[in-house]
Amino acid sequence: MRKALVAQELESGRLIHLLPKQRWPVKWAYYVVAAPKALRRYEVSAFHDWLAGKALPQTESI
Repeated sequence: MRKALVAQELESGRLIHLLPKQRWPVKWAYYVVAAPKALRRYEVSAFHDWLAGKALPQTESI
């Protein structure tokens, strides 16, 4: 999704960018949408943290 298409939702707070350091647009991406209020729930927050961790580049152990 192009950022221009969701700019109003981001500015209003209806959407949040989970990985703000990630550049737009992402060629192949999945998006998860949750209300800020929902992110206060443990299970939603835990899923968010897990998913964000999976989205970050992984370093290989030597």
